[in-house]
Order: sequence, then structure tokens, then C-alpha cells
Amino acid sequence: MIGGGVRSLAGVERMQRLSGVRIQAVVEPDLGLLAELPRLESLVLVFLRGEVDFSPLARCRALKSVYVSFKSEVAASGLDVAWGELSKLEELDLINEDGDGVPIDLGWVAGAKSLRHLVLTGFISANGIGDLMVAKQLRALSFTTHSPLDLAVVSAALPDATVLDFIPERERASWREWRSEHSKR
Repeated sequence: MIGGGVRSLAGVERMQRLSGVRIQAVVEPDLGLLAELPRLESLVLVFLRGEVDFSPLARCRALKSVYVSFKSEVAASGLDVAWGELSKLEELDLINEDGDGVPIDLGWVAGAKSLRHLVLTGFISANGIGDLMVAKQLRALSFTTHSPLDLAVVSAALPDATVLDFIPERERASWREWRSEHSKR
């Protein structure tokens, strides 16, 4: 669903066999309607505008892969509470395109037993990096930090098979370009 002509997601709840949804450039979408899709495994949310409440996504029990990208002018709420309830979630990309270091509570990460891939760009952990250090299930982790020390501490705590991607401030723009290109595939 691409915005412009799309004013509402109303009716999407009747598409019971949908397993993947991409919502792009929609103003203030009601994400609660997606919770009515029992087979929804893949969700891409990009260029959303206005006020967006992500907390209803906690009811999308079949989700395995989620990619969310937005600019900081979006009034995003619920980003830090929606994911811990999703027992099948394997991949989560949360990208603040402006890279403003928005605080996010990551206390849910350790309990997300299926989560293997986590990208947090433009966010900082509201509780420090300790929440990431207990996430033994992660195999790919990318996060924005201002300190190489954070990377060293998290790296020492996670399993050897974990890929860590440290994104210093000066490289965020080029990383966003790379990620944008690869998310189109």
C-alpha cells in the first residue's frame, strides 16, 4: 500500500491470507488493523507520516520479519513495547533516518527468544547497552553508538557467532544509503 491515494488501511483486515505487507508514505495509518491478519509474517513500514502508534503490532503474533524506517518528524509511539510479545519475530530493523539518537527501551530484547537479527539505527538504548549484553540469541546486531567501547563491551558478552556492526556518527549517511538500496531487493 503506497500513500498518496491511500487514506486509510480500512479493509485490510478482510485480507486474511496476506503473509506480507508493505506500507509506504501513508499518513497516520491505523496499524491495529494489521493485528487482524493471522498469517502476517513480513511487514515493511517506510516513509510514514503524522502520528504513528506501533504498539498494536504486539498483537501480530505471526510476524517473523519487520522493517520500520521513519524520519524524526513522525510522532512515533510504542516502538519500544511492541516487539517483546512476538514469539516468532526473527528479524527487526528499526531505522530513524535522521539518526538523532532517540532513546528506546531495549529491556524486551532478552525475552525475544526467536530474534536473531536486530538493527537499531538512530536510536540509543534508554538503559545503556546492558540490555543488549543479555541477548544471547542474537546472531546479527547493528547499532548506532558514539563509543567504540560500547561495541567492545557488547561484543565480549555475545556469542562468538554474532556479527556486530558498529556505525559511528560520521558513517550513518552512507549506511542509510546502503541499507535503502538493499531493502529494495
